[in-house]
Amino acid sequence: ERRLEQTETLFQYAQDSLFLVSVAEEFSIERVNPAWESATGLSAERVQGQTPRDVLGEQSGASAEAKYRECIQRREPLQYEETIRFDGELTHWETQIAPAGLDGSVEYIVGATRNVTDREERERELSRLQQAIDDANVSISLVDPSQPDNPLVYINNTFEQTTGYPPEETLGRNCRFLQGEDTDPEKVAAL
Repeated sequence: ERRLEQTETLFQYAQDSLFLVSVAEEFSIERVNPAWESATGLSAERVQGQTPRDVLGEQSGASAEAKYRECIQRREPLQYEETIRFDGELTHWETQIAPAGLDGSVEYIVGATRNVTDREERERELSRLQQAIDDANVSISLVDPSQPDNPLVYINNTFEQTTGYPPEETLGRNCRFLQGEDTDPEKVAAL
């Protein structure tokens, strides 16, 4: 009873979306936790007893069911990413499922899933910004003042073209190496 109470408490208060799928004649959603309801916008009452195709749509539901079959066949946990449309909005999820049952038979698929749509959008935005910086028509370099002697930690393509120094000869060094004998000390002091 204690173990059941602990498991129930964990299920109800987990931050990730948890679900339990029965693998009887057809896959059907047995339970979802409050975090799943919040992340998907669908109530437990609405999805209980429904198939993945009923809840996720034909294409996403068929894909989920294929993963469940693979999990049962392999009898080991699976991790995968999936794209699902909820209320007309395309969302991206990281999902992990595992087979569960008694005496070697698989009776359920237990799963945890996390909506990573915002993270993926941030990664795409970061990639776009990185591309813009890499391809800028001006030299861009970054130093790390928290490290001894302020080493360069980034240079863009134009920096390499302007100075002639590739990243492998530049990164980790103080930019002082660019100052030759003819460098004006007043300009260095101003900089």
